[in-house]
Amino acid sequence: MWRPRHGDDEVTVLGGGPVTPPASACSDTPRIVTMGNMTKNPTSPRSRRRRRSRFEAHRGERREELLDTATDVVRRLGADTTMEAIAAEVGVAKPVLYRYFGNRSGLFDALSNRFGTRLVETMAAALGRDLPARERLVAGIDAYVGILEADPQLYRFVTTRVQSDAARIGSVLDQATVLLARVLSDELRTAGRDSGPAEIWAGGIVGMVHVAADRWLARPMQSRSTTVEQLSELLWSGLGAVVAATAPAVAEEVVA
Repeated sequence: MWRPRHGDDEVTVLGGGPVTPPASACSDTPRIVTMGNMTKNPTSPRSRRRRRSRFEAHRGERREELLDTATDVVRRLGADTTMEAIAAEVGVAKPVLYRYFGNRSGLFDALSNRFGTRLVETMAAALGRDLPARERLVAGIDAYVGILEADPQLYRFVTTRVQSDAARIGSVLDQATVLLARVLSDELRTAGRDSGPAEIWAGGIVGMVHVAADRWLARPMQSRSTTVEQLSELLWSGLGAVVAATAPAVAEEVVA
């Protein structure tokens, strides 16, 4: 094996005179290590991509672990939980949280997005059931109120804490509104009506249910089922008429 000093033009081998080594022996190109029939170059693009992929996977797993712990802290300490409290519970300094979430708003955004995804998936499953329209309305409202009842501290945290401007666009209430608007649009088109009001109506419905459910959580004077039924009755008094299929027009008989 050639072992020239970098920059040497020739080397002396045992039992012989000066011999000029092959050009490849003095090359500045990183040496390729061959193991059996496998050739690995630690600086190749493929190797760099693999290392990057492993790093990103580890980072993603660690980020989810931090969010799990942050969620538990909020559930225990309430909506006023601070980033300092979360860092202390995790057992890391705040800069470590900054490394994964950027800043305080980044952490709050991540918690809000996770809660919002869970809420929307639960509502989507309820609204997507093969039921008459009124029963699906009841199921959707019950799904929304049920998530709030099951996780009141986390719900208050993600709806009251400061978030970034970008996150407000995709906030919990906005995600629920977008979902309901799609459902209402489909119902209106099926009934042969204009679907234009769907988004405004969805915003009004989510806002009403949100405020009513929030008040019920603070003052639970009646059961969840009663609350859901009362909200459904009020909403259906309007929606029942507008999602009903339009009656076909009856042509007037022309009398000759």
